Amino acid sequence: MTGLKNKLLDNLRHTYCRLKKSRHGVGVFAIVDIPKNTNPFLNCKKVRWFKFKKDEIASLPKEVAQMIKEFYGSDNGYHYIPNHGLNGNDISFFLNHSLSPNTASDPNDSKIFKTTRNIKQGEELFINYKEYDPEDEILSQ
Repeated sequence: MTGLKNKLLDNLRHTYCRLKKSRHGVGVFAIVDIPKNTNPFLNCKKVRWFKFKKDEIASLPKEVAQMIKEFYGSDNGYHYIPNHGLNGNDISFFLNHSLSPNTASDPNDSKIFKTTRNIKQGEELFINYKEYDPEDEILSQ
């Protein structure tokens, strides 16, 4: 086997989640037990955020602007959009909100999620949207 195939197999050994139907629409669910302090999205892309004025988004097709609102939200008249845009969303962008989350941003690196407790196979993963702040890695236009 080539080195790249071995790397892919190692990546697959660290697959913890899948998307499934949730009471919130779509959610992220554990496919295996996940220990506390584990990054369940280990091999997802690094994200850098860009800040856009709402009127900049208004020039986009209606469906695209709606998806930006749904996935990334807005604050103080700005939308925060990751460098990969909508086409590059990984599974972590489907985490639903809870005031009792079982996943949170790592205090040492806000771009990495960690489980806050042991998560059982079949359990949905949640974050508290109010604690997640894309301002940590914002790039202006």
